[in-house]
Amino acid sequence: MIKRLLIVFLILPLAFTAGTAASASAAAASPAYPFVVPDKTRVLTGEAVNFKITTSVRVKKIQTVIDGVSGRTYTNFTTGTDVRNWQAKIYFTTGGKRKVQFKCTMLTGSTVLIPATPVIISVTFKYTATSTSKIISTGKTVTFTLKTPSSITSVYAVIDGVNQNKKFSKPYSDIGGIKVWKVPITFFKLGTRSVKFSACVGTSVKKTFPDTGIVIIVKDN
Repeated sequence: MIKRLLIVFLILPLAFTAGTAASASAAAASPAYPFVVPDKTRVLTGEAVNFKITTSVRVKKIQTVIDGVSGRTYTNFTTGTDVRNWQAKIYFTTGGKRKVQFKCTMLTGSTVLIPATPVIISVTFKYTATSTSKIISTGKTVTFTLKTPSSITSVYAVIDGVNQNKKFSKPYSDIGGIKVWKVPITFFKLGTRSVKFSACVGTSVKKTFPDTGIVIIVKDN
């Protein structure tokens, strides 16, 4: 009787250890989802951020949610071991700390936002300036197209490092957090001219751009 009891007690710990190991192995093999990973977290406006999203196979589609606003829906995915892998490319047109999540629609029709805490993408506004011409005759006008944040209230032309003190305060358009400006400049002085612009809020200069300036070559008629 005593020998039988000893055998039982010896077997029980072994069985418990084996069961625990099996449970740990199963847990380690379980897929880690949902999972949202951006390829970068700091970008300029107009630059793409590529997201990799891993979900349960029970998810049939995902939709971007940026700053609480729903956007593009994705229905294409690849299948892994008990998971679905999605890719989403997002372009940001306005600057700031942008909060990104994805709304997952399950096969049952229910929805859930992932991740629970939004991914933060730091977006810096990229000021841009383009010109209608590069080489002109003296007395001709070049129109420059500028893009600034909506917060900018006026712009000034800076030619060859000198502010021309002509204020432009009426943008061509103001849509989606972006102001577009059309700035006409007539050139009389011959030579290679360098043009920049100062973007202001009130009397404060927020940005002088582009960094290298736009080169305009003015020739004699």
